[in-house]
Amino acid sequence: MALNLRLTDDDDKMLSDLAKSSGTSKQQTLLRLVHQEWEKEEARRHAHAELDRIFQNRSRLMDRLKDA
Repeated sequence: MALNLRLTDDDDKMLSDLAKSSGTSKQQTLLRLVHQEWEKEEARRHAHAELDRIFQNRSRLMDRLKDA
């Protein structure tokens, strides 16, 4: 899939600097950043789902602790 990305001069310089410092192309740098952000979001989503499950399973305990 192709994608056009319009960057300001400042954004392009930042991307170029990141790519240069990591020894990768701009495309590889963008892909790495997308993957990192996706992984963080997935971890956040998973944590929220687990906390929701815990609170649902332990609602009586949570109510008692809230009133303690």
